[in-house]
Parts: sequence; structure tokens; C-alpha cells
Amino acid sequence: MDPESWPQVSRTMLHLDSLATSLLTQGYLIQSLPVLVLWDVLNTCVCTPSLPSLSRYARFLHCQTLRRLNMTTLANRQSLLLFQQTDSTRIDLTPHPDELAQYEEDVVQREQMKAAATPAPAAAATETPEAPEAPVFALTTDKLQVHRVWIQTARSCIDEGHVGVAKTLLVESSRHAVAFEDEGSMAMVHELNGRIALLEGDLPTAAEALNKSMGTNSSSGCGWQRPLIPFLLKCFVEI
Repeated sequence: MDPESWPQVSRTMLHLDSLATSLLTQGYLIQSLPVLVLWDVLNTCVCTPSLPSLSRYARFLHCQTLRRLNMTTLANRQSLLLFQQTDSTRIDLTPHPDELAQYEEDVVQREQMKAAATPAPAAAATETPEAPEAPVFALTTDKLQVHRVWIQTARSCIDEGHVGVAKTLLVESSRHAVAFEDEGSMAMVHELNGRIALLEGDLPTAAEALNKSMGTNSSSGCGWQRPLIPFLLKCFVEI
């Protein structure tokens, strides 16, 4: 594959992320396998620079999907080929230190630019400002950022019961999402932190995280969303 013949590979990667997630969520497991393979191949052979976390995540999903299809022998062979171990459930999905170092400079530069661009606090206005509308946490559609991959990986880890790994991924994702001003990703981070808190039985923390995921903790939040929180907590506890 020639990278020059694929001018918008980053956007293609983003669409493959959405397609793979939709297929797996709706139960189209067999149909998701070629999408996962293409996702990994594009990332490894075409995307510059490639995202090691994305390759790990796509290969992990591929092995787990084979297991869900009861293709255990094939899943073990794939896991041994890709991860040098047969049990794909024990794969370490946390980003390696050298991988984090690759993104550290970009994040630090973003944080410094934000700090320099922060305006001085203005005098308090005499008029009461109108309440803004509820925030819309739109996801970016121009490029698949690495923190989006970490968030998706954290979601899979929570589904598999690997809460500790998910926490590590969400901490890194949160810093990157704030630096890149990606409110859509931050909303997903708060949502997953709420799920973890529910699993740990920490209902106040879960309620706070769910409020943040819907924007109700900020001045731009809407009060009508708050009554949803006790209902959501009740549903999760009953499940």
C-alpha cells in the first residue's frame, strides 16, 4: 500500500473505528473481522506515524471476537502469533513508556499554548447572563487521536473486567483530551469513570462522573438532566 495514494488515511481510520465498534456492538462478529484486519494493516503500513496502541487494540479485538465465535483454537494461534502468548485475556493493553514519550512533547506544547492564551479574569458583570444551552459533546471527525484509541481500549477492558488497566488508560486519555480540547472524548472519559465507580460501589463518585459526562456539573448544564442520575444509578445497581 502506498501512503501517497491514500491522502486521507487518518479520516479512514476514524471511520473504521466507528464501523468496527458498531458491528461488534450489534453482534455482527464475522463481519467485523475483515474490518479489524484492515484497521490494523492501514495503521501499520500506511498511517504515518503509526499508533502502536491501535495495533494492540485491533489485534486484541480480533482474538476476542474469534473466541466469541467459539473459534478457540484459531484464537489461540492468532494470539500466539501476535502477542507471543495463547491467552489473549492476559495481554497488557496499557501504553508502553516509550510510546507515551512520543506524545509527551505534543501534549506539553498544547498545555503551554493553552496557558499562554488564557485571558485575564474580567470584572464581574452587573447583568445576569442568560443560561446557555446544553453542551453538545461532538467528536472530532478529522483524525483518529491516540487518546480516542485509549478510551475505546478502556471500554473493552471494563467489559472484560480489567478495571485497573482501564483506570490507567483513562488517566492518560483525560490529559490528552484536555490538551487537545476534545470535549467529546472527555465526556466518554467521565462516562467510563462513572461505570468504574458503579462497579466499585462508589455511588457518589459515579453520580458526579455521570453528571460531568452530560455536562450538568458546568455552568452550561441543564437542570432537567439531574433527575436522571438517581434513575441511572438505580438501574445499574439492579443490573
